[in-house]
Amino acid sequence: MNYFITRHSGALKWLEQQIAEPAIHLDHLDLVHVYELNRGDRVIGNLPVNLIFELCRRGVRYFHLQMVVPETLRGQELTSGQMTALGADLVEYLFLPPPSG
Repeated sequence: MNYFITRHSGALKWLEQQIAEPAIHLDHLDLVHVYELNRGDRVIGNLPVNLIFELCRRGVRYFHLQMVVPETLRGQELTSGQMTALGADLVEYLFLPPPSG
C-alpha cells in the first residue's frame, strides 16, 4: 500500500500527479503508525530521520519528497505547479546494516 504523508494540499496534489496507484493520505506519521505498516508498503513524504530509519529497518520503502525552496518562498503553501517548477523529486532512502566484523 502507498501512504502519502503531508499536510500541504499542493504537495498532495503533486504526489497524486506523480503516482497513479491508490494511496492513503495521512497528515502526520508517528512511531505508532510506523509499527502498523508492513514490509513492502511505500511511504512518501518528508519525515524526520528517526522515522525514516525505523521505516527502512522494518522493510517499508521510504521515498523522500525533496526540492530546493528559495528563501522568498519558504513558509508559504506551494502549489503543485510551483513544486514542479522547483524540481520536486522523490528519492528512495534505504537502510544499510553496518558491516559485520
